[in-house]
Formats: sequence, structure tokens, C-alpha cells
Amino acid sequence: MNPKIIRDLALAALIITLSACSGGGSDGKNPSDPGTTFTVTPAVVEQIQILTADNNPLEGATITVSGNTSPATDIDGIFSVIGGLDIGEHVLELVGSDGTTVSITVSVTSENGAKIITILAPLSSDDEGVTFTDVSAAAVIASVSGTVHSSSEIIQGASVSISGGAATNGIFSTAVTDANGRYNLLINVNASLADALQTSTIIASADGYQSRSINYSVVNGTTNTGINLQLTTGSNTGNALFHETFEPDSPTVDQWTTTKVIGDNIDNMWHIHTAGENIINEAYSDGFVRLAPNDTSAGAVPDPVEGIQAYWYGSKVVDSAGSVQGNFIDTHDVVADSADSGGTSSEMNNSGWLTSPVIDLSGATGDLSLTFRTFWEIESVNPNSGGFDLMTIETSNNGGTTWAPIARLNPLSDPASLQNRDPIPFSNTGYNSAPIWSQQELIQLLDVAGSSEAMIRFSFDTVDELYNGFRGWMIDDIKIINQPGTFPVLDIFSAKSGTLLESQKSTPRRSR
Repeated sequence: MNPKIIRDLALAALIITLSACSGGGSDGKNPSDPGTTFTVTPAVVEQIQILTADNNPLEGATITVSGNTSPATDIDGIFSVIGGLDIGEHVLELVGSDGTTVSITVSVTSENGAKIITILAPLSSDDEGVTFTDVSAAAVIASVSGTVHSSSEIIQGASVSISGGAATNGIFSTAVTDANGRYNLLINVNASLADALQTSTIIASADGYQSRSINYSVVNGTTNTGINLQLTTGSNTGNALFHETFEPDSPTVDQWTTTKVIGDNIDNMWHIHTAGENIINEAYSDGFVRLAPNDTSAGAVPDPVEGIQAYWYGSKVVDSAGSVQGNFIDTHDVVADSADSGGTSSEMNNSGWLTSPVIDLSGATGDLSLTFRTFWEIESVNPNSGGFDLMTIETSNNGGTTWAPIARLNPLSDPASLQNRDPIPFSNTGYNSAPIWSQQELIQLLDVAGSSEAMIRFSFDTVDELYNGFRGWMIDDIKIINQPGTFPVLDIFSAKSGTLLESQKSTPRRSR
């Protein structure tokens, strides 16, 4: 696809209530903040890209809008809208190549600045992409897009996320704004969470700006474009009480410890990852796992987001040919593996800890929260909080004698899909979506409130040996700040993964 078209893609969802919650206000005149010098130039939607619920382009579908039937979607799922879509609500009738029909409501707001948008359709296909099923009863399928800007210009590289609060375990989809300041959020969340999504929150943040959040109500089968957010110059974190960059000149970088809990590897898989190592995920090269449709990395493990060093939970074992595994398989069970297996470990599971030094909090008052930059990619078969490839944050206020879990990053938003999910990733941007470096939502340090010191521990546990061929968890730029947390705390977890499709029920986790 033309790079300009890719940059211009914007996504959607319907019925929205806007309210400024942090870093920006509104007097009701303009949902993007009134009285500013920057405005988004209105645009008529001329082209639409249709993706399946699995994030794959939907080729060969016919689309009817306002009685006009457009030519079938091309290989990239794109079609030109006859007459275009102006401000208002439009009903799009979509017929898949096998005849399956669904309707999608598209809302174009007065703030829309995109001529090309992307829609997530409630259709999932078999692995061959021949037979489709309407999954709107099993999942909430929606999309939302817009522009992030300041009072004077668009903001490229801003992080935009959507959260359903405790019900979804916080953020379940994330995007980064493109060269035009536009973000695209795709939503495929289990239908059991439909009520919780009525009170979702869209959060935007960028370096040098205060974060802003708006209330957003997600409605199944809808698309909304032109949901813009204005950020105010400033800092989200101010003066950090503790700041770890893992750079060679950091005064505490050598005080972090790693512990192998379970696994074959002589060394714990938590280790310093250095820029320029050019590590490729061998599980991808060998065909055990796939990349998400929007992943252009060719299986590469990313460099640290800042500076030259970060911590990574992943194999760094060089084979005889000079290749590095680039995943969290640990020791690979070659005999058990085959194409699209997801990658299998020889041990039943592997796990490890990354532990901070004792952190001085003697000068702290009020609420304390933890945040960090993160990149993660795990399995999509059972990624939920009671599932597998668990990423847990723990704290101690007695020098590491006892530990209390305070947060887990795993999503509660298991998607609906007819695809074989064994080789498909779930990342910090969502189901079957490319992982990116993103800012972790503030995690309340509840168990160290009033303490003069604390320790932080990051725990990764695969739980079993299956589907371990993904790129794991990377952490950088850790901060403890004087602000209340917003990320759901671990002890309130009660939501389950929800109702699965019959095809998912009939495909249990394979055994050794």
C-alpha cells in the first residue's frame, strides 16, 4: 500500500461523551477544546479500509452506502466511497466474498480531518480467509480515530489508548499518532465486557505535554472518526522521586538483580538489552509464530526506547549460525514444534524476576505511583489475567522479605476470532497488532504508602510451555512520582475472559 495512504488511515466507534479529565478543559463549544489557534481542517471521507475482526484486510467485499454500491474492496481492503461521507451518521452494508452480510454505523463528526478511514468489521474468517462468520454476538467490534494536537500544531508520536477500567484491566488498545497527528484504535473485546465499555476512557499523552483523557462510550458495530484531543504543554510526572534509565551512567543500574525462578537457561532471561544488537525472533523466521498484519519489523526485537539500554525478558542465546532466539521460549523443544505451533519450550514453563534496589522514599508524601515505558508481545490463546504469559508488578516495604502483587498487565479483553490463535500475538497495542514502546498507565503503590523505603519487582511467568515464541516484555525509563494511580490494582480482579466462540471452545490448549 502507498505509504501516504498508510499514514492517512484513521479508525472509528459511536456515541461519545467528551469531558476533560486531565491536562485540558472544555467549555462545550468544541469537543477538541475551544478557543484555540489550531483547528483540524474538515474532510469528507473518500476512501475506507475494511479490516476483519482479526485485523486482516477484507478483500473482495462489496459495500453499499446510501443506496450506492461501490466496487469490491481491493487486496488492502480499500474501496472508494461514491459521493463520499460528509458529516453525519451513515449505515454501511457490507457483504463478504462468501455472502455473509453485516451492517456498520459510521459517524463522521464535524472534527473529522481524514479523507481515508479504517473500519473494523464484525467478521472473522477461517485461516484460509474463505469462510466468514459474524462475530458481533460474541464480541464488541468497533473503531475510533481522530487527531491529537496542541494549541498550535499537530502532535506526531503521541500515545493514544482506550481503557475500560478494572473490567478490562485498564488499557486494551493503543496507537501512536502518525505524521498527520492521527491515531487509530481498533476494538475487539469479548461481549461479556459490553456494559463496561459504555464508560470507557480514551487517554492521550506525549513527551513535553500533559496527558488528557476523555470519556467515551463504545457501541458494538460502530465507527466514529474525528474524535480529537488537544494537549497542553507541560509534564505528566514533574520531579520523579525515583528514576531509572538503565543507562551505563545511571547510579543504580548495577543494583538491579535478576532471578531465574523456573527454566532451562543458565541465566535468567531478564537481562540488559543494548541498542544495535539486531536480534531477530527465530520463532518467526522458523514459521512457528506470525507477525501481526500491521507489523513491519520483520521479527526484529526493538532497540531501547531511550538511550542504549533497557531490560528485556527474552532469550538471548546465539546458535551455531550466529542467530539469536529473540523470544521467551528459553530452551526450545524442537521435536514438539511445527509450522504455526506458537513455539514450544522444553520445560513446562519458565519465569523470572527483575528486582530493584531499595528505593528511598523518606521524603515522599501523599500518593505514590509507578510508571515506565514498556513493550510487550505474548500469546493470544489465553492472555488474560488468569491465563498465561503473566506480567506482574510486585512491591516490598521490608527489604524484599515479603512481596505484594499490585498490578498485572495482561488484558481481560480476550477477542473473538475464528483464526488459529496459536501463532498469533497479543501485544500492548491489542489483539493481532504490532507491539510498540508505550507509556504505562500510573500504577498506585498501595502497599508502600507511608513507608520510608520500597522495592519493585517485575515478574514474567509463561505458566506453561506452549505458545512461547513471541518477543516477551521490555522495560525502560522507570519512575516513581507523587501522583495517584489510575491503573486497576490487582486485588480487585474479578472479571473473567468471557464467552468464547464455539470454535475456540473446541480447540483447547494442546498438551505435551
